[in-house]
Formats: sequence, structure tokens, C-alpha cells
Amino acid sequence: MDLSARLQQLEQLVLEAKSMPLSSSVLVSRDELLQMILEMQESIPEEIKQARWIVKDREDLLGKARAEGERIVEQAHEDQRRLALKEEVARRAEAEAHGILEEAHDRAEAMRREAEDYVDAKLAQFEIALRKVLEDTQSSVRSVAKTLDQVEVGRERLRAPGTAADQALAPHDERPLEETVIGTVEGLATELARVPEDAPIRADLLLESVVEGILVSGHVGGRWSLRCARCLVGFDQPFHLDLHELFLSHPDEDADAYPLGPEEQLDPDQMIRDVVGVEMPFSPLCRSDCQGLCATCGGNRNLGECPGHEELDQRFAVLADLFPDLPNLD
Repeated sequence: MDLSARLQQLEQLVLEAKSMPLSSSVLVSRDELLQMILEMQESIPEEIKQARWIVKDREDLLGKARAEGERIVEQAHEDQRRLALKEEVARRAEAEAHGILEEAHDRAEAMRREAEDYVDAKLAQFEIALRKVLEDTQSSVRSVAKTLDQVEVGRERLRAPGTAADQALAPHDERPLEETVIGTVEGLATELARVPEDAPIRADLLLESVVEGILVSGHVGGRWSLRCARCLVGFDQPFHLDLHELFLSHPDEDADAYPLGPEEQLDPDQMIRDVVGVEMPFSPLCRSDCQGLCATCGGNRNLGECPGHEELDQRFAVLADLFPDLPNLD
């Protein structure tokens, strides 16, 4: 019998009980009533019994549920913050990488323009220098040709029989000067080449009297003090130059000749300066395969002073701070 039937039976028991005189109370059998209550207790469903315990522990359950809910909410907030941080890191890394690429592109473009300007300037200077050398060479060739023509004319005149010159001067009146020390020449220098002022210049000259004046030919020797255009190391180099020059008593302003002194004296100083100065090296090298200086440490690569460098743009260091957990590939 279920609990509802027991309750109806209890109600029927109370209604059918004998009434007390002058009172609303009734007489009910104690044993019968207790038996009914016991049966009612035994017929209580298991769910109601469990509900009693749930009601009893509801505060604990609510506290645990509230704590668990707060923990879940906090975990959700933490996950949200972590995802937002990862998104921000990725966004910042992408923006930084884009900025680095933009700046690298701009720097590369600027370096390319600077390199082009530098090469253009150097080529222009080289062209000017070559044009000057070519003009000097052509002028020297014309001067030598003119001098040779004059010498030939003078020789023909000297060979003519019966002339006064034939009586006064032999056709080849030569006076050789062998290994004559001319002395030092001051101020003969460029940025990378010079003639030491304490180094004498020696000349083996042949002086020939011609109709126009004195023809000087021979060799000039000495040493240059040079600096390598790549590694800037100093070194000495001997030189031996040929010369063919004409000295005149009264040369024209446009004549390619040197003047004689008041008493027909010959001063070779300016001639030596011109011959040696024109032949000075424009860009000397200590050796043809010179590796030059390191642009980073300045070490001489020929001597192994540069260990080699791995250039790393310091701006990429920010990526290491953004991703500290990435493995180090070094």
C-alpha cells in the first residue's frame, strides 16, 4: 500500500474514533496509530528520502556549485585573455615584420641609389682622368713626332756639304751623361703615390745638339712610395721611364719644349717632374689579388686579420622577445 492510501486510512481512523464528551478530542488506539505511522515511514519513496538529504546538504551543494561556476568563469576569462594575448602577439609580430620588410626595402633601394651615384661619380672621375691621360699621351706623341721631325730636319741640314754649320758643328755632337744623380725632387706626390724627398732620382741622359736647340733622351729611374688603394698598406716600387724632350733658347708659348737658360744652360728639374709626375700610378695595388680591408672590423684580409662576420639586423631581436619559447637554432 502506498503512502497516499496510508494517509487516507489514518484519516478514516481519526474520523471513526469515539468522541470525548464535552470535547473535540477522540479516542484512538495507540498501537494501531503507531503501526500505521511505521507503515507510512516504510512506504515513503526512496526519492523523498534522498530529497531530504539533498535539502539538508543544499547549502554545501550550492557552495560547491557556486565555487565550481566561479572557477569555470575564471578559467574562461583566463582562456580569453590568453587567446587575446596570442592574437595581439601575432598582430604585433606581423606589424613589426611588415615594418622591418618595408624599412629593409627602403634601405636597399637607398643603398642601390647611393651605389649607382657612387659608381657614376667614380666612372665620371675615371673618364676625366682617362681623357686627361689620353690628351697628355696624344700631346706627348705629337711632341715626340714634332721633335723627331725637327731632329731629322736638323740632321739633314747638318749633313749638307759646304755650309757654315758643317764647319762649326759635327752632324752628331752628342754628350752622354751616364748615371747622373739629379738629386731630390720635392712636392711630387698624390693621395696614394709620392716620390720620397730623401730618395734621389737618377738619370742616364743623352744630349744631342740639333738646329732648334738641344734634344735630351734617355732613361730616368728611382722609386715611388705607394699605398695600396684597397688595403692602404704602404710599399715601395722602382720605376724606369724613357724620355725624349727638346730644349730651346726661346720656345714659343705653344711649343712643347723646355727653355734653355740665359747662357744656354740646361735645367732638367721641370722635365724630370713632368716625366715622373705623368707616370705616377693612379690606383696602385700591393698585389693584383689584394682582398682589401674588412668593411666591418677594418682588418686586413690579406693577413687574415678579419675572422669573418655574420651580420644580423638588430631590429629582428624584437621577434625573439615576442616568441621566447621558440627553440634556438644556433
